[in-house]
Amino acid sequence: MVGADGKIVRSLFLEWSEKIDEPYWRLSESQAAPTIVNMKETVKLAAESHPELSQRALGELYSLSASTVNKYYPKKSKGKKK
Repeated sequence: MVGADGKIVRSLFLEWSEKIDEPYWRLSESQAAPTIVNMKETVKLAAESHPELSQRALGELYSLSASTVNKYYPKKSKGKKK
């Protein structure tokens, strides 16, 4: 939304409906600001919690792409499996 001065007064958060028979985008019920996630810390903690998992399996478990896991996977943990 834009105020009389032309500056943004409020951002509206939209979400994808995920259904072909509904509008493609809809206003999100939650209008709270998006959460900022530290991906490096998330991947590091996930790798430490599940050292037996491959990077791909870790990504699937935490709904992360394989490239994101590979980018942030701790170097000292690479190849370290139980």
